[in-house]
Amino acid sequence: MRHISPKSNVVHFNQFLNALCKSANTNQAWDLFHFAKTKHLSLNVITFNVLLGGLGNDGEFSRINSLLAEMKEMGIHPDAISYNQLLKALCKWDRIEEARKLLYKMKHTYCFPNIVAYNTLIDGACKQGRVDEALVLAAEMIQDGFFPCIVTYSTLINGLCKVGMEDRALRVDEALVLVANMIQDGSSPDIITYSTLINGLCQVDREDEALMLVARMRHSHCSPNLVTYNTLIDGLCKVERVGEALGLIAKMIQDGYFPDSYTSSSLIDGFCKAGKTDEAYNLFVQMVEFGPFLNEVTFNAIIDGLCKDGRMDMAQDCFHIMSGKGLQPNVITYSTLICSLCERDEVGKAQNLFKEMLRKGCSPNVFTYSSLIAGLCRTNRVSEACTLLSEMEKNNCLPDLVTYNILICAFCRTGELNRAWEMVDEMEERDLKPDEVTCNTLIDGLCKAGDLASAHVLMNEILDEGLAINVVTYNCLINAHCKIGEMDEAFKLFENMKMVGITPDVTTYNVLIDSFCKEDKVDTAFSMLDEMRTKGLVPNVITYNTLFCGIRRTHNLEKTLLLMEQMKKEGCAPSDITVQILDWLSDIGQVEKLKDFVIDNAFIISR
Repeated sequence: MRHISPKSNVVHFNQFLNALCKSANTNQAWDLFHFAKTKHLSLNVITFNVLLGGLGNDGEFSRINSLLAEMKEMGIHPDAISYNQLLKALCKWDRIEEARKLLYKMKHTYCFPNIVAYNTLIDGACKQGRVDEALVLAAEMIQDGFFPCIVTYSTLINGLCKVGMEDRALRVDEALVLVANMIQDGSSPDIITYSTLINGLCQVDREDEALMLVARMRHSHCSPNLVTYNTLIDGLCKVERVGEALGLIAKMIQDGYFPDSYTSSSLIDGFCKAGKTDEAYNLFVQMVEFGPFLNEVTFNAIIDGLCKDGRMDMAQDCFHIMSGKGLQPNVITYSTLICSLCERDEVGKAQNLFKEMLRKGCSPNVFTYSSLIAGLCRTNRVSEACTLLSEMEKNNCLPDLVTYNILICAFCRTGELNRAWEMVDEMEERDLKPDEVTCNTLIDGLCKAGDLASAHVLMNEILDEGLAINVVTYNCLINAHCKIGEMDEAFKLFENMKMVGITPDVTTYNVLIDSFCKEDKVDTAFSMLDEMRTKGLVPNVITYNTLFCGIRRTHNLEKTLLLMEQMKKEGCAPSDITVQILDWLSDIGQVEKLKDFVIDNAFIISR
């Protein structure tokens, strides 16, 4: 340190110390400060404030406490800047409670908190999602004689618009009230405030209000910028109002802003979500030909849209174009393609892509691994899926609940219930709690293995542990009892589920209707159909096919024709199986009725 000689002039020394702190050389600044003390340089409150700022940025609270003690020793009193530096540090490092205590301590000293102190603490509370505390602080600030400034309002509006989704709609209303108060107090919202509020409105699907706010902005001589336009375009695209989003492009260009990669990605994603994959692809092609604004997000949007629309060849073409443009596919790109290939049972291609991903240094995430594990399990390659699970753990990518549920389902399907329970034990060792999917899969596995007693025991254990059971749980058990002819037990479960507030679905009724038909209780089956309709459930083709099968045994023409008419009226398209079941009508001279039914319903199918 001997080569660093602090100048006798404390102003120059403070400037040098500040430069060290701003360039993140806090250790050097700390050593230099203490070297200056040994040389008896007349340090002042500014010196301490500079160092407090540097230490605060690094979260060096033990050194901060030492520095405050040294400050006291030297008889230098902290000023407003000193306290504000401390508040800033505490808020930055999520120590809000300590920051609040410091603020109240300031109120009982010669250095009363100013608007900067309040704004610092309000900002810290908002960044932690503690908006109610921030609003209380703002009220205290007013009581202490400080009126909110544009910084206060903008901070609170930003905090309100970024709370969790469950409260966001109400919070956005509060933000709108704050803007009104802000204008009433003589403060003009700036572009950041308006853009934040527009984003908040779009997040809760209030795009019309967002558009009105843009009009108000213009009236207040505050023109929207690229961020404002992109926020609006993205919001409109998310609710499938892509036509309006496209209309904003012209206004955007008129205002001197040109679409960027964010704009184009939003439009492509919007077209895909609206089922307009052709339009999305055409826009993408135009961008490839004429636009410089292509990035990974744009490619990921079109690849995802094409995959979801089942156009794997086109998605893979886009993947190759991406590489040709010098852009590196990322984990989202690879995972999207791998997942789609596995869903189409093209696991070999998915594995090749996975190997390419590793070769190019792109680390798979839990979604990538889970997608490939699901593909292997679906194609009965469960041992390979287990090997991949081990590799996943070796590569420091921990399986999540979805991964385990996939494997538990695979083992239950193959009747390897012991292996399924081993997976449950392993996931619980990792502090992953079984969810409804896990429980339903295990109950279904036990039912299919014919172990209904254990299935009932498991359901009771689930209830005892306070976990929720749902319609799927009951459907598994009802179906299992029906299959072994225990209709009384199945019906008890049916009544019990209604009693505990779980509404039977179409599957529940279909299972019971099928069982009643097989027991030649067709009238009871039709009663179930009536009940189903009164509950607002619409019968599907399985319901009708089951009832047609039941009627066929007795060749009840009247009921068959009535059911055919109901099926047509409800717009339920018959399947090939329906026509095969109704073939007996030809045997009794009703071939024209069957032909008319097929022709009439061909229209429904074509729709």
